[in-house]
Amino acid sequence: MKRKLAMIMASAMLVAMLTACGGSGSTDTNTSAAQDAGSAQAAQQETPKEDAAASASEGNLGDYHVKILDAETGLTDYEGNPVIGVKYEYTNNGKENMMFDAAVNAQAFQDGVQLELAFMDEFSDEYENASKEIKTGATLTCELYYVLTSESEVEVEVTELISLGNDKLEKTFTVN
Repeated sequence: MKRKLAMIMASAMLVAMLTACGGSGSTDTNTSAAQDAGSAQAAQQETPKEDAAASASEGNLGDYHVKILDAETGLTDYEGNPVIGVKYEYTNNGKENMMFDAAVNAQAFQDGVQLELAFMDEFSDEYENASKEIKTGATLTCELYYVLTSESEVEVEVTELISLGNDKLEKTFTVN
């Protein structure tokens, strides 16, 4: 009899916990998500595209602070393909020495398709900086080159290389 009573009580507790967790949690999450989506949509309507991109082009990605600075067009790779060079400012706020290339993932896209990294005959000093380790608190300007596939805008995205979050920096450049 005690065993049967214990089973009934355990089942009742389980049902109560599932009801409490599932019901109110998902409603709150849906309501909160809807409010956040509405706020984001209102902010997007008030802010021009350039301002939104500029405000998201600098920030912290984990232990690193990155700023997407500017881009240079009119360059060519070793095969003569058109290239864009994108400059980044990278600050290591972590506990260990770290290089830009090992801390973050910087990608460029045209027409929604990822651009390949370019191999250059000549490159800037900032290009080599991307693979130099820097100490905690140090800042370095880095540059990466991407092979262009068209004359459309280039969208640059930077995320932390290994991250559980969705933090992303973005900036769009016009190709001349």
